[in-house]
Amino acid sequence: MVSNVLALTQVDETRLAKTSRRLAVCFTFFGVAALVAPVVAALLVGRNSNFTIDEYWVKNLPAEISALQRVALMIAGVVLALPSAFACKAVRDLFRLYARGEFFATENINCLRRIARALLWTAASVMLGGGVMSAIAALPKHEINIMLGVRGTDLILFAVAGVVYAIAHVMELARDAEEERSQFV
Repeated sequence: MVSNVLALTQVDETRLAKTSRRLAVCFTFFGVAALVAPVVAALLVGRNSNFTIDEYWVKNLPAEISALQRVALMIAGVVLALPSAFACKAVRDLFRLYARGEFFATENINCLRRIARALLWTAASVMLGGGVMSAIAALPKHEINIMLGVRGTDLILFAVAGVVYAIAHVMELARDAEEERSQFV
């Protein structure tokens, strides 16, 4: 552990541990919600419903969605949401490490790398998700207009993933330097 980099008082450690445990619980909830939301959305969506996901997508929905389409939408939605759930799990694991007082361990670096990878996959799934969902919804009409889109938020996810990966790399270099320094003392 890099003791000279982060000196916390007992009060700070207790507060950080409590906050980290709370955040771990929140990210557990967010991960589960990421997987449940597509199922609920597939059950509720329809042109005649008050529930909408994306304005373009709903305009191209048939008046009624078959049970098979709803199941396909659920499965596709869950598969497309998996990277987000994995990101939430990695963040939860990182906060659990913080709650135990581990800040610069190899496990933390691995969590940050998992977060970066999950964010990259999340951005890709968001960009491809519209096309997959619109294709499933349009199947009975046989008028498949595949919609792929890149939004500013998708690009921000790529940037944040890069930043998180860079932080993990810097932490690894700092940890290695601290270990090397401790061997010479």
